[in-house]
Amino acid sequence: MAKRLIRLFGFPIHQAPGEAEAECALLQQEGLVDAVLSEDVDTIMFGCSRTFRNCLVASGLDRQGMVLVALMSGGDYLPEGVPGCGLKLACEVARAGFGKSLCSLKAADKTGIDEWRANLTHELRTNENKFFRTKHKAIVIPDNFPDVKVLRFYTHPAVSSKAAVENLIGSVEWSRPVDIGGLRRFTDEVFDWTNRPGAVKLIKVLSPNLLAQKLFARYDHITQSLESHRLESLEQQELALVQRISAKRSHFSTDGIPELRVFHVPADIVPLDLSQESDEVAEMGRQALALNSDGEFEGAVPSNNDVEAGGQVARTTFDPTTAQAVWLPESLVKLGVPLCVEDWEERQRAKIDVMTASNLAKQRKKKTAGSNTNKAPNTLDKWVKSTKSRPRECPGKNVAVPPVSQSLSHFKLPQPLPSNITNFGGHQPREPATSKPHTSPNRPLASLPRTIKSMGVQWLTPYA
Repeated sequence: MAKRLIRLFGFPIHQAPGEAEAECALLQQEGLVDAVLSEDVDTIMFGCSRTFRNCLVASGLDRQGMVLVALMSGGDYLPEGVPGCGLKLACEVARAGFGKSLCSLKAADKTGIDEWRANLTHELRTNENKFFRTKHKAIVIPDNFPDVKVLRFYTHPAVSSKAAVENLIGSVEWSRPVDIGGLRRFTDEVFDWTNRPGAVKLIKVLSPNLLAQKLFARYDHITQSLESHRLESLEQQELALVQRISAKRSHFSTDGIPELRVFHVPADIVPLDLSQESDEVAEMGRQALALNSDGEFEGAVPSNNDVEAGGQVARTTFDPTTAQAVWLPESLVKLGVPLCVEDWEERQRAKIDVMTASNLAKQRKKKTAGSNTNKAPNTLDKWVKSTKSRPRECPGKNVAVPPVSQSLSHFKLPQPLPSNITNFGGHQPREPATSKPHTSPNRPLASLPRTIKSMGVQWLTPYA
C-alpha cells in the first residue's frame, strides 16, 4: 500500500538488496540523490555525507568513529554494547582514534584485535594520553569485544553492485506527474472519501502542494517565454495559478523563511471533475422509532435556517471554486510567477510613498500651526478673562469672613468634672501641676486643650 501511494505521487521506488540505510548512503555517495532523510544514524556509519534528521549528531566523527560508537553504546546489530558505556563516552573513544585503528584490522587478525582491546582498556583506566576528561576505571571491556561478525556488517554492508547503480541512474525519472485519478480511487478505497465530499476533501489537501510543485516546474518555461518576449501569454498563465498576493511574513514555524500569502483556486490546481461525483444525501425520518402513529411531525426536520435562528453560527464549508489563501516561500513564488510578484512589490512601494507623503504633509501642517501661534500671542484673550481676587463673603450678606484664628476665639472649653466624683477604680485622680484655671474665655488658637490620660481618666489640660 505504501509503495502504491508513493508511485501515485510520482516518486520512483528502489528496492535495496540488503540494509536500507546502507543502500541510501551508497546512492548519496554516487550522486543519485542529494541527501538521505532518516531518523537512524546508521546512514552516517555507512558513509552518507548529508543526512536530514530531527535529532542532533555528535560532530567531529568520521565513518569509522561512528562504527565504534554503535559498537560501544549499542546499535541495531548489537543493542547492549559495552556495559556501562554511554553515547558520550563512546564519542570520546571514537575521537581518540580507536575507530580508525579498529576498522583497519582484518577479521582474521586475532592478535591485532587483542592488542587494540588492551590499549583501549589501559587508556580508559589511566587516561595516559589525556583523551578523556577523567579516568573510567569502572568500564570493563569484554574479552569478546568487538564481535567481528557485527563489525563486518558495518564495514562491508550488502548493497547494489556498481553496474546496478549505473543502470538506476540512467533509468530513474524524477519529474513524473501526480496521478490525480489514481489518488481519487486510492482515497475512496482506503480512506473512505466517497462521493462529492470526499473529492472536495482531496482537492483541499492536494491543492497547496500541487501549487508549489507547479510553481517550481515553471522555471524553464518562464526562461523560454522571456527570451521570446511573450509577456502577455506569461501573465495569463500566471493568473491561472495565482490570483493575487496579499501579504508577506517571516514566521517561526518555518524557521523565519520569508513567505508570501498567495490566493489560488483549488479546483483549477487539482484537475478533478466534481460533476462526476454524486452528492451524499442522508435520508431522515421520524416514524422508525415513533411511540405512536402521530403524523404531525413527519418531515418536520429542522433546517439550517432554524439552527441559525436559534443563535448558532453556521460553519462555512470549503468551496474549491473560490480563491483560497496559502503561505508559500517567497523564493518559490518568485520562481513561478515573477510578474505577479513584481506587480505586488510595485503596489507596496506605492503605498509606502503615499504614506510617506502623508506623514510629511502632517508634519508641515504642525509646523505651520506652531508658527501662526507665535505670531499671534494674544489669541487666547478672546476666550479667557483676567480678574483680581476678592475677599470671601458670606452668602446673602455683605460681610467679609474673618480669619480662622478669629472664628475660633469663642470656643468654649469643656467644664471640669463634678466634685462629688472622687473614686475612679480605687484611685484618686490628681490634676497635673502644669494645669491652670480657665480665666479667659477667649484664648488663642495655640492654647486649645489636648487630651491626656492619667490613671485611666481622661483630663482636658490646656497649654499656657
